[in-house]
Amino acid sequence: SRRRLRRRWNARSCSSRGAVSGTISTPRISAMRRRSQRTVGTAVRADGPGAGHPVDVARMRSSWLIGRGPELDQLRRTVSAVREGEPALVLVDGEAGIGKTRLVGDAVALLRRPGDLVAVGHGVAVSGGELPFGVVSDLLRDLVRQTATTGLDDATTQALGALAPVAANPARDQTRAEIFYALAVAIEQLAHVRMLWLVFEDLHWADSSSRDLIDYLLRVVGHCQMLALCTRRTRDAPQSPALQSSVAELLRHPCADRLTLHRLTDEQVVDQVTDILGRAPEPQLLRRVVALSQGNPFLTEELVSAPSDGVRSVDELML
Repeated sequence: SRRRLRRRWNARSCSSRGAVSGTISTPRISAMRRRSQRTVGTAVRADGPGAGHPVDVARMRSSWLIGRGPELDQLRRTVSAVREGEPALVLVDGEAGIGKTRLVGDAVALLRRPGDLVAVGHGVAVSGGELPFGVVSDLLRDLVRQTATTGLDDATTQALGALAPVAANPARDQTRAEIFYALAVAIEQLAHVRMLWLVFEDLHWADSSSRDLIDYLLRVVGHCQMLALCTRRTRDAPQSPALQSSVAELLRHPCADRLTLHRLTDEQVVDQVTDILGRAPEPQLLRRVVALSQGNPFLTEELVSAPSDGVRSVDELML
C-alpha cells in the first residue's frame, strides 16, 4: 500500500541519512520496522482459534487493543460530542512503537458509522527543508478519491480536486490564504452532512504550513462534525521550537484534547503475548519479552516473532 511504502521510505531516510534538517535519527526503531516489513516466515498456532494453521510472523499482533481502555473511552466521548456538531482535535502522542497509529485506527474502526468520511495525511521526513503543504496535499488527495464515490455535489468535489495540486505547489503568499479559506469552506460543507475524520499522521514530520492549517481550521469552522486526529512522536524525533510552539497553540483551543500513551505494565504485556500466540506463553519466552520490550507494544510483537534462541537484546533483534 502507499502508506506502507511511505513508512518504509521514512525509516530508510532516517537510518541512512542520520540527522537531517535538524531531525534526530532513530536507527533502532527504523531498522526493526524494515525488518518487520520484509519478514516472510511463518509460525504455526498451537491452539485456540486457527490452531494448526500457519501465521505470518511479520504480522503477528494482538487481536484487540490492550491497555488502552481509558483512551478509547475518551475518544468515544469526543466522537459523541463531534456528532452533535462540536468540532474537535485530539493529539495522540508517545514514543515510537507505543501504539499511536493502532489506537487511532482501532478508534476509527470501532466508532465510524456508514457515510462517515476518513481522510489521512502523512508527515514525511525529508532532507534539505520541508514539503510545503505536504500533509495537507496528501490528505486532500485521499479526500478527493472518496468524495468522488459518495454522491457529493459536483461543486464540492471539484473544489477539493482543484485544491490538491495548488496545495502541493504554492506559488505565492496569497495562495496560502486562498488554500486555507477554500479548504475550510469545503470541509465545513462536508462535515455538515456527515462526520469527517481528518487524520494527520506523524505531526513531528509535518511541514509548518500543514500545522498552521490545522490551527486555522479549529479557529474558523463552525457547527459541524469535524474531528482532527493527530499523532506525534515525543522521543527520538524532531522537537524544534517551531513544532513545540505549534503543538502548544493547538492545545490551547477549547476543543483540543491530548492523549499521551505510556508503556504497558508487565501484566498487560503478558496479555498481549497470550493474545498473539493464542495460548499461554512459555515462561522462558515470557520473561525474555517482558525484560526486553519494557512495555513497548511494537517491540513485544517483534520479540514474539523473533527466533527464541540467541536473542538477548534489542540490538540483536535488529539484525
